[in-house]
Parts: sequence; C-alpha cells; structure tokens
Amino acid sequence: MKTTIKTFIAAILTIGFGSFAIAQSASISANATVISEIAVANVNNLSFGTVVTGQTKSINSFGDVSVSNGPALGTTNRGEFTVAASAGSDVRLSFTLPNNLTGPGAAVLPIAFTWEEGDFMTFEEYGIRVITRSDAFSFVVDNTFSFPGNSFPTFEAIPGTNSVRVFIGGRVDATSATAGSYTGTITLNATYN
Repeated sequence: MKTTIKTFIAAILTIGFGSFAIAQSASISANATVISEIAVANVNNLSFGTVVTGQTKSINSFGDVSVSNGPALGTTNRGEFTVAASAGSDVRLSFTLPNNLTGPGAAVLPIAFTWEEGDFMTFEEYGIRVITRSDAFSFVVDNTFSFPGNSFPTFEAIPGTNSVRVFIGGRVDATSATAGSYTGTITLNATYN
C-alpha cells in the first residue's frame, strides 16, 4: 500500500508540475552582404617604342618620355589597367613585375619601375600610379596598394561602375642590349580583404 500511495503521489506531482511548465524559445537572424565581383581589365600595354643601343628610355606614369641620349624614337605608351569593385570595400592591388624583358636567344633588356634621375636635385620617379578620383592619385611604392577599411572609391574610371585607373611606366636600359624585339609580362592582381 505504501508503494501504491507513493506512486499515486508521484503521478499527481508530475501532472501538477507539468501544467505549470512554460515553453521557452529564442531566434537569431541570418545575414549576408553581397558584393560585386572584382573586374580587372587591360586598357593599354606599356610600350617603349624604339630604343637605340646605348640608351636608357623611360616613360613615367603620366606618359612623359625621356631618353639618356639621342632622339626618342617610335610610338610610346604608358600601361593602363582599370579595376572595378564594390564601393566602400577593402581591396588590395598587387603587381608582379619583371626585372628584364626577354629578347632574341637569351638576350635580356633590364626594366625598372622606380628610378632616380636629375642633375642637381635627385628625385624618385614612380612607375605605378592609381587614380582614385578625378583630382586625386597615389603612387605605388612597394608593388602593393590597398584601399583599407572599406574605402574603395565611387570614382567611375569605367562609366557606371565603381572603378579606378592604374597607370604604369618604367625605364629600360639598352646600354648593352642586343638588337631585336623584347617582351615581358606585367600582372595586376586585385583581391578583397
């Protein structure tokens, strides 16, 4: 009988306390921000035109051409890329630059993207310049450039997009070069951070 009473009391307590239980719940939200894919485009190749043996020839990122001696021959062109990305994003540009252009056989033509020149005053010319607004630009010094902290601009280098222009110049040294055509590859990588 004691067992029956204990079972009966336990059943009453379970039913009694079960009716006082309150359901609990919590919710979280699911969020995502979608940004456009980065687009990098080649606009112009860097072209030194004709370089005479014994010359150094440079094109700065503004397109100005100079030679160490003699005439500046041939059609020249500064290199240009465009980069489009989401406005207000954190974008990093990095460049893979050759040390030499390769020519006939094993011939090489040294190329530099920063250099010093001047007679009385020495100043450094930078070969890579990023246009971030119609009235603003920055030089790239160490082969990388960042738009940190969600600062990719709303400038439209490509109409209708958030984009920037990247100009590239350089200097070739043909003081001991073999006659012939020389080529090299300049690569711009753009990534979201």
